[in-house]
Amino acid sequence: MSKLSYSLTLATFLLVLATAAGAQAPQRLFEISSTAAPAKERSSLASVREADISFGPASLAESGRERIEILLFDGKAYEARRTDVEIRAIDDYTWRGSIEAKSFTGDVILTFRKGYVSGLIYSPEAVYEIIARGSRQILVELDQALFPECGGEVRVPADEMKQEAAPQATIDSGDRIDVMVVYTTATKNAVGGDAQAQTLAQQAIDASNTAYINSGVRQRLRMVHATEYVFVETGNSSADLSTLRNNATVQALRNTHNADLVAMIGEVSDVCGIGYLSGTPGGSEFGYTITARSCAVGNLSFAHELGHNMGSQHNPENGSGGFAPYSYGHYVNGVFRTVMSYTNPCPSGCTRRPYFSNPDVYYNGFATGIFNARDNARSLNETADNMANYRYSGSSIQMTNLNGFRAEIPRGIRRTLQWTSDNIAGNVNIQVSRDEGLSWQTIVAGTPNDGSEPIIVSGRTTRRARIRIASVAAPHVTDSSNFNIYIR
Repeated sequence: MSKLSYSLTLATFLLVLATAAGAQAPQRLFEISSTAAPAKERSSLASVREADISFGPASLAESGRERIEILLFDGKAYEARRTDVEIRAIDDYTWRGSIEAKSFTGDVILTFRKGYVSGLIYSPEAVYEIIARGSRQILVELDQALFPECGGEVRVPADEMKQEAAPQATIDSGDRIDVMVVYTTATKNAVGGDAQAQTLAQQAIDASNTAYINSGVRQRLRMVHATEYVFVETGNSSADLSTLRNNATVQALRNTHNADLVAMIGEVSDVCGIGYLSGTPGGSEFGYTITARSCAVGNLSFAHELGHNMGSQHNPENGSGGFAPYSYGHYVNGVFRTVMSYTNPCPSGCTRRPYFSNPDVYYNGFATGIFNARDNARSLNETADNMANYRYSGSSIQMTNLNGFRAEIPRGIRRTLQWTSDNIAGNVNIQVSRDEGLSWQTIVAGTPNDGSEPIIVSGRTTRRARIRIASVAAPHVTDSSNFNIYIR
């Protein structure tokens, strides 16, 4: 049976399993097999206590379950409800869900890959990370105050920035940004091998995408390649970043895999991460970041450093001169901070949550941004097309109408959707979202890829709609409206 057949079989199985599981009591994801305690050799810089956990034989098929039970320390257990499943292969998938307890909502992100699990859990009491090290799976309770800060953005000298206009001909959609992850030999050894390192890399991608989903950000990251980078960290991350950017082997791999961005995960000792500040079409040769292994997931530093590549800055007290005047992170003292924000403006503490600042999005009752002042989500949506075209992927779809600012679609009236495509075989699906791209409904299935299709949108009105065209044969090749559409 082909890999595609396996994937389709798995998808069918998961759908059946999910239907059957929906009415069942939640199944416990794992058992805690050792006493939670401070570790002699901490699995994370921010580890407070940790314990070995064991997944049952059925647990690696949990992606099909709508509800799971997560047992944490001190006997606390929470039910998590599935919000999304992303299947990449029969042994490579992501389960997303949320814990809801009284007035609290927290994300659960679980990456299953080749027999290993990496995860991030936000409970009412603490943030937890699931780490694969050798043959062990470890549950780690984190204190984010123990993480170092970002090493700051590295500004690209003006005379080194290429003067490129945004591409106008055959271009990749800003729906997808292709990322190559390289991990150092020391990181591979620390986690026990390539499979564990690549599971960590995929979880870092998944946590970043969760932050985009939560924040109404159009783009999604796709890991196009992950491999060992034979390099010894020097303890000077700024110098290591320059070395990474100029490494001939890394450059060749980036071009081979058409990676828009290159992200290194390593045993960084001086900071949690560092990256070049860009976001413009001319910044392709500076699409590089470095993140400390311990910070990549639990501190969302992988997403943070890529945010710098995309033109996003810290909170205003700790940054200046991003892509736009509003490209800043946000925080509420004693409550939370967004991905790009530092912790030092919060004397009462503020846990970093998987959200980019957006004044239209709320976290547990608090706005996550300030209009025209702290809106990383808006900035990211504006730089997405630039970033996606640092390297052309070789196949693309581009919407050519219903794609502008303040576009409107009247309900029940026929409109013609138009697009161009390059190197896309077979038919396409036309889809609509009413929640800024969180979920999609197909309104025209399997129509010929001829560049034009009449559509009629029905249902409720919303100002948060988006239209998307997706290849049937290559579902990762899509293009969606750059801005929200008013369905009236």
